[in-house]
Amino acid sequence: MKIIPNEEKKAENKGYDVHAPNVARHIAKPLSIIKKLNREKNIKSAKNLFIEIMNENPTFNMEINDNQYMVDIGMDIKKQDKLIFDINLNLQNDDELHISTGQIWCSWFPLSDEIIKIFKEAVNGILLGNYRIREFKRFGETKKSYLEKLANGKWEIVYKYHHKITFPFLKYQEVITRNG
Repeated sequence: MKIIPNEEKKAENKGYDVHAPNVARHIAKPLSIIKKLNREKNIKSAKNLFIEIMNENPTFNMEINDNQYMVDIGMDIKKQDKLIFDINLNLQNDDELHISTGQIWCSWFPLSDEIIKIFKEAVNGILLGNYRIREFKRFGETKKSYLEKLANGKWEIVYKYHHKITFPFLKYQEVITRNG
């Protein structure tokens, strides 16, 4: 456990061995409480965000799940009449928002109002077809993927995800996946 420098000086001034486990535990306890409060706040923010996305897209079936493996809270949007692929949205590691499909995995952090805005725009864009996923494949295997949005008649890259090492001199098959 790392001791905060100011706290370490206070402990030394009081004659404590700053490397003793009990001192580190004593100093770290308030930090763990703060971290827990931030985690709970972020989970609540993510859940509210997922509910907003559900309310803005009532034609899609979505399910919030706060009992997913390795995530703090998640939402599944399964393939359906108006959606050509599965999407998983989740909060991981206390402050990372993720969008995961079979074609791409995007993450934004640390959680903030700006990140929430970008994330929400991306999710709504994917659902409504204003965003697309461009994959680069070689021998049927995806090497990299881009999440792109249509802006002023051109596709702009919002997020790059590299599955494997790519070489610019090789030819790749481009596959576009776009809902709607």
